[in-house]
Amino acid sequence: MTHVELMPLATFPGRRGWGYDGVDLYAPLPAYGTPAQLVRFIEECHRRGLAVLLDVSTTSGPDGNFLGCYGPYFTDRVKTPWGEAINYDGAGSDEVRRFFVDNALMWLRDYNFDGLRLDAVHAIFSFEATHFLEELGARCGGWAGNSIAASC
Repeated sequence: MTHVELMPLATFPGRRGWGYDGVDLYAPLPAYGTPAQLVRFIEECHRRGLAVLLDVSTTSGPDGNFLGCYGPYFTDRVKTPWGEAINYDGAGSDEVRRFFVDNALMWLRDYNFDGLRLDAVHAIFSFEATHFLEELGARCGGWAGNSIAASC
């Protein structure tokens, strides 16, 4: 074994879930432990020669999700099976893209994850000259040798 992959850790509503409906994307779910405990877990994995990957959901849950109250985070131009699509290319999308890129950087930088696996990339609708995934890879891929992997 060379890697450990953790399912999404972002805080989601309720007591149980798979983490693919996160609503507080910068905060690990407290039921999983504290941020300091997560850092120690990753350090221990590294000490044992294991890389640690984080599965990151590219969608967000409808219950408890207040991002839309703070800016143009969602769009109704396209639909996903999970609800509103993230606004990667409409009015105000520069700040939205930055929010999600900075989120990926936070997991890599602050917790020292070795890489991220992106879920449901087929539902990332980005029609800008630079696709969101290309921007994310450029900004995060070189962070201390970390990698970004995408899958449907």
